Amino acid sequence: MKTNCPMKLIILHSILPAYRKDFFETLSKQLKAKDIDLTVMHGTSTFKQINSDTNPGYSAIPMPTKEFNPFGFRLVWWKGTFRQIRQIDPDMLIILFNPGNISFWLVQLYAYFRRIKIGLWSNGSVRKEITGVKKNVRELFLNFFLRRAKVHLCYGSRYKNELLEMGVRESDIFVAQNTINVEKIISFCEGKKHDATGDKINFLSVGVLIRDKNTDLSIKAVSRLIREGYNASYTIVGKGKILEELRALVIEEKMEDHIFLPGYKSDEEITDFFFNADVFMMPGVGGLAVNEAMAYGLPILSTVADGTILDLLEDGRNGYYFEQYPSLENVYDVCRKTLRKSKAELVEMGEQSRQIVKERATLQNMVDNFEKAIVYTRDFK
Repeated sequence: MKTNCPMKLIILHSILPAYRKDFFETLSKQLKAKDIDLTVMHGTSTFKQINSDTNPGYSAIPMPTKEFNPFGFRLVWWKGTFRQIRQIDPDMLIILFNPGNISFWLVQLYAYFRRIKIGLWSNGSVRKEITGVKKNVRELFLNFFLRRAKVHLCYGSRYKNELLEMGVRESDIFVAQNTINVEKIISFCEGKKHDATGDKINFLSVGVLIRDKNTDLSIKAVSRLIREGYNASYTIVGKGKILEELRALVIEEKMEDHIFLPGYKSDEEITDFFFNADVFMMPGVGGLAVNEAMAYGLPILSTVADGTILDLLEDGRNGYYFEQYPSLENVYDVCRKTLRKSKAELVEMGEQSRQIVKERATLQNMVDNFEKAIVYTRDFK
């Protein structure tokens, strides 16, 4: 590393989502106090509909992005990556690991030969459609680079255990629980509790509407329960390509008076949806909406998803798990078990959610563990 100069760190992030704003701004400020300059390089397109941070309060460089789909793989390329890295001349790179980004593979090789320290940031999950030859090729490349990283930053403890089983040294692994600014939500909700009166249970889902979230199953399960006489409603907030398809399903189920899809809502608008809900439901792939729901004091119904939630959801204490790839019958059974709880019991489960996320997944905790990993790497001889 260059002497008598600040350490230069680049984080390579697939995109620049709004939900990372508080994290990057806090991390940048905290690292500056350690004489470390942070730059975030990020892609400029995504197949998901995610709100971007359009006014970052930290150094952020957009990279022109091209996407390809050869042989069923989704591949990404950033134009000008190496020119930008050479211009910054970093001491360390942290990569939010995305095996589909060709630039990330080549950057790691470049860093390896230039003796730039590498950190890999990941949850370790593999999409269920990646099987057979695709999976073998992915693992071949993955294992090669995993063993050459100086430090690993894990979304949760499950991935840490997987790395340990692969032979990665425990001293090189840091769990920085993936989260949002839950402290802000908890402070906003201070003194407020969910209504424990009445017997109607309001389910809520929030997030981008994609097929892997299995929202069709939750609509069908809640519809069936309502027809059986359970007093329930279900609100699904979010935008996505399948929004109209899901609205048509609600009409088909004749549930227009019980199941609602209002579309996208801003951060200011969505607060009321969380306050009016009794249970948060995620029967498919994960998202940080779970952390948000826990901060608002809601019990959680969820799959294991990418594994991060295993540190947050204790079955029976603050919610229940669906199967990893749930069937309609499984979603129905879990929802029915939830509806047999009183509202007072659900409020208590929600309070447990808030306590867990406050203890284990604050934004400050995530920032602090990133800082520890970066300083450890800087000082490693």
